[in-house]
Amino acid sequence: VALSGHYPHPVDLSASRSDTVALRRRVHARARRLPPEQVDDLVARYIEGETIRSLGESFGINRETVSNHLKRRGVATRYRKLSGEDVEQAAKLYLTGQSIADIAVRFEVRDTTLHRAFRRASVPTRPRQGAAGA
Repeated sequence: VALSGHYPHPVDLSASRSDTVALRRRVHARARRLPPEQVDDLVARYIEGETIRSLGESFGINRETVSNHLKRRGVATRYRKLSGEDVEQAAKLYLTGQSIADIAVRFEVRDTTLHRAFRRASVPTRPRQGAAGA
């Protein structure tokens, strides 16, 4: 099949899978390295209260990479996992009419985390405001 002219970049079909994987790893490794002074800044901003997600966006790195930098520097993360008691208390608040977003703020988690916890605990949820058919 003649593909020349259809794609802007030629494809080297002779490259082995291991060559391709090795190249991806080198490119990926290069893309996620931060100089020590940027890691210092990242750590300081996290300690001051900035979130892992916003730091990842700010530095152009994945949030897992942000977490790894913090771990390497011995910084305890503010990751908050909901206990069964938390989910039970949140469900009671939700059943009184409070929104998932408001309850999530109260428990210092993302609304998607709370929604997932409700789903796992079989807590029925209302349709989101603004959703089709709501």
